Amino acid sequence: MPVIDQIAEASEKFFDTVEENNAKAKKATVAFVNRVQDNELPFADRMPTVPFADRMPTMPFAERIPAADKAVANGFDLVATGIEANRTFVGRVMERLGAEAPAPVTPAAAPKTTAKKATAKKSTAKKSTAKKAPAKKTTAKKTTARKATAKKTAAKK
Repeated sequence: MPVIDQIAEASEKFFDTVEENNAKAKKATVAFVNRVQDNELPFADRMPTVPFADRMPTMPFAERIPAADKAVANGFDLVATGIEANRTFVGRVMERLGAEAPAPVTPAAAPKTTAKKATAKKSTAKKSTAKKAPAKKTTAKKTTARKATAKKTAAKK
């Protein structure tokens, strides 16, 4: 059996297993939610009311708190703004590096186009023709221990 067929068969088995496990997880989650709703919601109805709830002070600026749907929409708008800022930043970095910036992603399906191979831009800066001189190697002076001691004794006299 060719390797590609083995890979295809193994991936098909993998995805079938994943789908089965997702179905089991969904079934267990729905059963759990239903059980919680059946048991906990009636319990909430039996809870006594707070005796001093009518005497609680009103929350200042409570009318300024957004509704739940507005808060969720604001959260998604924030994420979208962050993603757009990141896309702009990466485009600028790629432009500086000389790479093609990624095309903006549109929600509508774009027609298929053939991909162009990115080519690096050549530098227009003039290159110097002067050759660098090779680095000079320094050699350590070798002195014998006798010469060193002779110099020391001569300096003492």
